Formats: sequence, C-alpha cells, structure tokens
Amino acid sequence: MENYASEARHGFVSEAVARGARVVTDGWLGYSGLPDNPWEERVVGDRKAHEILTWVHRVFSNLKRWALGVHHGLRRKHVQRYLDEFVFRWNRRRHRRTSLDSLLGIGLGLPPATYHDIVEGRA
Repeated sequence: MENYASEARHGFVSEAVARGARVVTDGWLGYSGLPDNPWEERVVGDRKAHEILTWVHRVFSNLKRWALGVHHGLRRKHVQRYLDEFVFRWNRRRHRRTSLDSLLGIGLGLPPATYHDIVEGRA
C-alpha cells in the first residue's frame, strides 16, 4: 500500500477483511474509525516486533534479502510471480532434492513458454 492516508487504508481493509470482522492492530491510530469493522488495538509491552513475531520477521527478512540478491528489486507488474517463486522455494527449503524433482516434473508437463507468456500470465 503506497498511500498512508486513512481513505486508502480503510479502502484496503474493506476489500481484504470481511464486513463485521474485528480488526486487531498494533495500536497505530491510523486504523481507528474503520467504517465496517470494529477495531481493537493491542500493544504488546516494550518488546521489539522481531522478538514477539520471530517467524514472521524471519520470513519477511528472507523475502527482502532474496528479492534484492536474486532479482535486484521487484517490479510491480511481476510481484505475484516473484511471491509465487519465493513461496515455492520457502516451502521446499529443507528438501533440495525434492525441489529439483518438483521443478523438473512441472517443467516436463508444460509446453515451452515465451517471455510474453510469462508476463501476460498465460504460463
């Protein structure tokens, strides 16, 4: 979300969260006044986020490092493809042999794909 204005945030919440569902946030007042959802702030002491949400922090840190190291940044029009690849790799990170077998198996069952097929989402 590029825009931190409350209209953009409220619009995002109304699209992403079921109407009437309770929204729990970190206490940032920018979420107050959601039109269709009750809002509950929950601040967890003075501890840093990476101490409380260790795995969430680790996943996003790895995603950022991977995006910068492999792709040297992400292009907006390809973000879903990047995320799909990251999830594929993350889910198979402890089974390298299985990853290769999965990729080969998937590749053998598909016709050749051009760059335009990939960009336009036909692959």
